[in-house]
Amino acid sequence: MNPFGSKAIREEEDDFRDGASTPETVDEDLDNDAGDHGGNVMGALPKNDAGATFEMTVNHSKLLILVSKYAQVALNVDDNEAWLRQLSLYVLLYEGIAVGQLDYDYSPVSVFVSYDGSSRRIYMNISQEGKAAIDELREQKLINGLKIASEDFQPITAYQVSLKGLQFLKTLPNSLFEEVNNFLYAPNAPHYETELLESSFNGEKFILKSKSGFQRDSQVTMTEDVSYVGSPYLPACLRTRWGRTLTDNSHRVNECAAGHDNLRDELSEAVHLSYVSCLVGEWVPYGANFIVQLNDRLGSLATCQGGMFTSLQDKNPMSTNFKVPPGLTSVNILDFSPARFVNFESEISFPEEGGILQVENFGMHINVDGTVLQGMKIEAIMDRRTDNISLDLLSRVLVDVQIDSNRIMDDLFTSYQRSLMDMLFMGDTSNRTKFNCLMAEGISPKLSAKVFIARGAFENEMKQVLGDVFLAEDIGADDIVVIGRQGLLVAGPNVLHLEPLVIYYTSLMCKECFVRNYFSRTFILSDTLKKIKLLIEQHQTDPQNVARIRLALSEAAGDIIFLEETLQYLSEALEGMLIPQLPSDAKSKRHNLNPKP
Repeated sequence: MNPFGSKAIREEEDDFRDGASTPETVDEDLDNDAGDHGGNVMGALPKNDAGATFEMTVNHSKLLILVSKYAQVALNVDDNEAWLRQLSLYVLLYEGIAVGQLDYDYSPVSVFVSYDGSSRRIYMNISQEGKAAIDELREQKLINGLKIASEDFQPITAYQVSLKGLQFLKTLPNSLFEEVNNFLYAPNAPHYETELLESSFNGEKFILKSKSGFQRDSQVTMTEDVSYVGSPYLPACLRTRWGRTLTDNSHRVNECAAGHDNLRDELSEAVHLSYVSCLVGEWVPYGANFIVQLNDRLGSLATCQGGMFTSLQDKNPMSTNFKVPPGLTSVNILDFSPARFVNFESEISFPEEGGILQVENFGMHINVDGTVLQGMKIEAIMDRRTDNISLDLLSRVLVDVQIDSNRIMDDLFTSYQRSLMDMLFMGDTSNRTKFNCLMAEGISPKLSAKVFIARGAFENEMKQVLGDVFLAEDIGADDIVVIGRQGLLVAGPNVLHLEPLVIYYTSLMCKECFVRNYFSRTFILSDTLKKIKLLIEQHQTDPQNVARIRLALSEAAGDIIFLEETLQYLSEALEGMLIPQLPSDAKSKRHNLNPKP
């Protein structure tokens, strides 16, 4: 039972609705220092549960105004609850940043979008600072959150301004409302409800349109490219003694400094890494037979190993020539075991926008257990050399690495593997999820690991490359590890000593990412079977139902067979995993910052 009783709650809500206390007008001359998320401090709210006073910045206030334009709590029982979906909020956030009204950074992030009854992944320019500010507004009870699910069982979050938030809006100056209105309404139009821009997705991009007929495309899905130089990289624990030496592209860093970019925002950098090597990992159904076939296809035992590869099939092998679009994959074999693994360098030759230089050489490891790793050592990004790489720029490179590594693997899949992956990812195989593993010999500023997940600018930049972070630890006295939902960062002078453990964890997380998609696919299949059952029960209502039932049952049976086979590959991969021996020296153990006396 509520100790305060429902009467007290109703009286408090009535105070918010009726404006029991007249708020003071906030001075429009905002000259205070910037808060955690940029913008000037508007004022302080009461202490939160942690005992800290929350500073309401201009950016916080603008976000509250933005949400209030689309979603507010119902003021009486006859009103409907209005909610603003999270993806639409991300689009509007980006539009505010693009016109300079919101002082936030953004970076490309892979997200699920539900369209036409199914989900697919796309890259969106999302502000981690903006997301953190929304969370803080929720903690202050200024915004309410609603958790819902799409018809294909993807979780969706929606927001609305609470009663407390509506009360706070009364304290804000009109100038802030005007600044927000500048990007929420159709240009050169009065600020009527019919001119308010709403976002929609057409399967490829987001569109902003008003009820009065204005419409334009949003650039929120247009990821930015930067010039960079990378050398192929593979951890020593994955190599053989007789393998070839990896290519070194460090001599081309001067070309990178002269390269162009298409960045549309000025970056605010907080964290820098030195001597960075990145691994992008995934799990793919493999087995000994697949490895044998792959080695044969790559020509591992041939005199002239490797070559150029494409996923296109030659449907007319007796004709004279064969034409393919640009973007072929070049492969150079490093070392291999006929039925266990293959290591090779790969380079994708894909034309970029004029003036942008991207030297993309990957070291690739494909193991019999299904672990696929694509590694690259960052030599330079724009004018930044390897000893000064910002996470803002690195986030753009990682997106490019993920997209291009998908192209490489697509060229190497067998038709059977491609069928398995297309079934699991609902035809969206080229945008499948991957796990980022970053290893750096240094990090600046050098702080305790806990500082990098203590909210603020450091955590927001970590989220750009690792996703939502949930763990950070000091290893020894010099190294740190930060773990997120989509990646792992290990930084310190002893990072090479930790490679075997890092690779083992990365392989395990690749399988975990695959399992998440696997079970999402089983939920979709279960829903399909329910719809088939409904069609069977109503087969007499429509003469075409019998044909639909037969087709749906045939497709569902094929999906079940593929799911069972995929599960068998995954089970064999997990049974064969060997946990590496834990290092016993002090520099590889968790560092105790507060030792007992």
